Amino acid sequence: MKKKLLFIFLTFLFTLVSCSSESVKSDSPDYIKESFDYFISIKSLVKSVNDGEEVDKAVKSNFEKQSEFNEWIDTNYDPNDEPSEEAVLISHFHLIKTLLENLVIFSASKSLGVEDVDISSPISSLENSLSNLESIYEEYGYEPKD
Repeated sequence: MKKKLLFIFLTFLFTLVSCSSESVKSDSPDYIKESFDYFISIKSLVKSVNDGEEVDKAVKSNFEKQSEFNEWIDTNYDPNDEPSEEAVLISHFHLIKTLLENLVIFSASKSLGVEDVDISSPISSLENSLSNLESIYEEYGYEPKD
């Protein structure tokens, strides 16, 4: 009887936790829902580059929606927006867009034989912005897959 009661309690607890998590995600603002896939793609891209993959290949294999992302940034970014969580999130993505462009330029320069080109600076800046974004997503129950 005790085992059955414990089993029912644990089942109820796991159900409650999973329902709670889903409602957090479904109740999250549109800008969180719309941008999370971009966040995951960019995080994968940075991981691939850190693992030694060439930048161009990493962009192609991890960030298929880059043009859609650029459009989303162009539509939503306004430097004159009032300070808000949404404005901070979009500003981070605007910075990420610029850093990705720099990363591609640095990589192309390096492949053309330009000396003293170091892609670690844009990568480090990307990681910092991704870390800040991750804390915002975690507030809404979104957890990036590593």
